[in-house]
Amino acid sequence: MFKKLFNFSNKKSNTLVTIDRLYGSKGDSIAKAVADRLGAEYFDENIIELKTLETQVDISSVSKEDSFLKGTVYDLYRENDSYQEEDMMISDARFLADAKTIRDVAKGRNAVILGKCAGYILRDYKPLNIFIACDFEDRVKNIMDQMDYDEEKATSKIKKMDFRRINHYDRFTKGSFGRASDYDFTINSSRFSQEEIVNIIIYFIENYSK
Repeated sequence: MFKKLFNFSNKKSNTLVTIDRLYGSKGDSIAKAVADRLGAEYFDENIIELKTLETQVDISSVSKEDSFLKGTVYDLYRENDSYQEEDMMISDARFLADAKTIRDVAKGRNAVILGKCAGYILRDYKPLNIFIACDFEDRVKNIMDQMDYDEEKATSKIKKMDFRRINHYDRFTKGSFGRASDYDFTINSSRFSQEEIVNIIIYFIENYSK
């Protein structure tokens, strides 16, 4: 039942976990802890962007006809015949370049990938795709503690990051950021400790991914 629910494949030789999270949910530290427990490589947004730069992908040369982008938001461009290549925004080209990097790092390795719409980009790889939610008041407290912000500044920062992440995800995927049906499961970090959340994720991987 769980194998079917989470779309794990018995033929997979590597473990892939993709995690999206609300800002202030401690999703970053949860993702890193999962990678450490698995002995897997960890990739967050900054690492992905750095690897994209290292591969020297010229984002200005990315077009909607680049075959390596199949299976990403690239498909949305191909479906829109009226959309001209010269009209592609630099943010779109950057996303497509990062999508190639994500697909490359996912091949043949155990990896935990945080953010960057990785669950959508890697949907054909059937990763365990997770969303970390959190109660708003706890998010405010977490950001106040982490960033040494007062409550007003922490609240403002959270609202700005929510707006940015929602717009980014909704623009570049066919889904909706944080919607339960877009993920294999969602967990609220206000309800469980980080250790408990990591244990839950590891349990599913170890028992239902082979």
